[in-house]
Amino acid sequence: MAQALVQQGERVLCLDLDPRNLLRLHFGHGLGEESGWAQAWAQDSDWTCSAFQSESNLHFLPYGNVSSNLVLTLERELSSAPDWWRKKLARLSPSAYDWLLVDTPQGMPGHQRQIRQIASCILHICQADAACHILLQSLSLSTRESLLISRFSASSQLQRDLRLLWQQYHRGRLAPDIIHQDENVMESLAQRQNVCRYQPESQAAQDIQRLVAWCLTSVAETPWRAPREATP
Repeated sequence: MAQALVQQGERVLCLDLDPRNLLRLHFGHGLGEESGWAQAWAQDSDWTCSAFQSESNLHFLPYGNVSSNLVLTLERELSSAPDWWRKKLARLSPSAYDWLLVDTPQGMPGHQRQIRQIASCILHICQADAACHILLQSLSLSTRESLLISRFSASSQLQRDLRLLWQQYHRGRLAPDIIHQDENVMESLAQRQNVCRYQPESQAAQDIQRLVAWCLTSVAETPWRAPREATP
């Protein structure tokens, strides 16, 4: 999504809150690079200095390679200070970026809660299978939250049936577009690129472009989606 937004002329900052620190690999980041915001936090240094810029002018802030003990310590810190990231992001000029995209991890409520409090739009990435269907039955969605079906196989009868069922049961909360299962996504990551840049004509890239078009028209203007002056 970030790359597709940049291709539309949007200014984007990606923030990785997942300790696996994999988001950076979609933007050509070196495997040996260890710096990130979590490492900066541990060293009590300026976290903004851990941001990088890709060749396509996309800005991203990796988690950083840190120990599992440090991740647990940071989870406790974030749980006890739920406005930690709100204060950090307040240092950025609202006019610096149009979009702030954040990848949050599963099973780490301290990390997740930080962004849920300030996000204008939350996309839950779902795969159309029985396990996800069961989990969704206990999920209560706010008006800011939508479900996005990913890795969808049109040849699967089960996935087609679940999509129809979710369209009825989660009416208004299901994103109008889906991301199809596409080998090009994995090939792009193997090249340390994202599919919209590496294989822009692929099925997945076209799906993401449509998703971004929907986001551009449906997400309300926020400090991270600042209105621009009209140009002749």
